Amino acid sequence: MFLATLRQKLCSTRVLAASAAVFVLSQVTIAVILRDVGSARVLRAQTTFSATTLRTIIEQWQREGVLSHYYAHFVPDFLHPVWYALLLGALLARGLDSRGLPDRWNTVLLLPFVAGALDLVENLLHLVFLCDLDRVSQPLVAVSALAANLKWALVAASIAGTLWLRPWRSERA
Repeated sequence: MFLATLRQKLCSTRVLAASAAVFVLSQVTIAVILRDVGSARVLRAQTTFSATTLRTIIEQWQREGVLSHYYAHFVPDFLHPVWYALLLGALLARGLDSRGLPDRWNTVLLLPFVAGALDLVENLLHLVFLCDLDRVSQPLVAVSALAANLKWALVAASIAGTLWLRPWRSERA
């Protein structure tokens, strides 16, 4: 029942349009803030399972004077998972409807929301690391990396699902 209601709400053109607009604005804002940090290094910091590697990246950002940019990106990045979860959820819901798939498919709508929750775990742990480099321990980095890597896998699965479902065209007879 919950998933059927979620599907119905996410299919709204307003939800799709608003989440797309806010997502793009949020993504651009984050990209601008992190411009001097470098997206490849941010991705490496997010996904590494090595405490040594993460500490090295953070220390490098400190030396380069860009660590404040990484801190600053958390302001929009704590809401960003909401925007991409809504957008991907809306695209998946519309795709399910465009293919006329039954309610048993509605569980796929959870993928982007689980990704968003994992993103928040990753963000919280990175803030812990930034506030106290002594907390950059192998177990916590492993948890953070696991959350980040699972997040990216679920985002990729959501995008793949959207491409497969093709919400922009209807196959209903």
